[in-house]
Amino acid sequence: MTHLKLVENPVNSFEKRKIPHFPFSFLTFKILGKGTNQVFEVREISLTGAQLMLKDGKLNLAQGQEIEGELHWKGKSLIIHGNVVWVRNQRLGLSINNKFGLSEFLKFENVLDAMQVLHKNSLDIEYPSNLKYWLHSDGPVEILIWDHPDGEWSEFQIVYFKNFIEWIDGSGVKTGVVLTRRNSETSVFEEDEFLFQIDKAVDSTKIREIITLLDKIPNDFLPSDVINFLKLKLSV
Repeated sequence: MTHLKLVENPVNSFEKRKIPHFPFSFLTFKILGKGTNQVFEVREISLTGAQLMLKDGKLNLAQGQEIEGELHWKGKSLIIHGNVVWVRNQRLGLSINNKFGLSEFLKFENVLDAMQVLHKNSLDIEYPSNLKYWLHSDGPVEILIWDHPDGEWSEFQIVYFKNFIEWIDGSGVKTGVVLTRRNSETSVFEEDEFLFQIDKAVDSTKIREIITLLDKIPNDFLPSDVINFLKLKLSV
């Protein structure tokens, strides 16, 4: 895991993390009307906004434009309205205007239904050898658990939509929020680079939310002793 502290001040600090990139997204957004059938990959989403990426075709949307579209996720769908707040190459930021139904659409059960158990997956995805467990769902939702060469746990990161939680052996727990996410390629792995704003103090609300998620993870996704270890470190 690559760590980089960018700025620190009395209020908060900003840090980067690079984690392995999962190349597929089952969460998509299709524009309705406007004479287009373009389908976007949803790179990030929260109750207030989303980052969308167009993989094929030319992006013809402009900042300030109002759009209507339909979210699709593993057989579920929801119509949303929003305004384009920024456009960069094939990506755009969308401010979501209608929140009705979105929290139900993004609930824990749907996250788990779309979750990929990548440490057991037969997909040809390269990732570091010290990454022991890796769960991924769209949103993004990432649970990454790393070990030392001697097999003891070294750290874990949990990204749950816009929330970030991390434990590092010898340093303890941090919480924060996701500010940006972008794709980054190295000579060895394709990665996602996240920029986080770290909370000045550990946010107990974020901790409780993640513990609720961990309680719902099946033991065939993560062994019960690993789930108990995560909950123990988050409860300190």
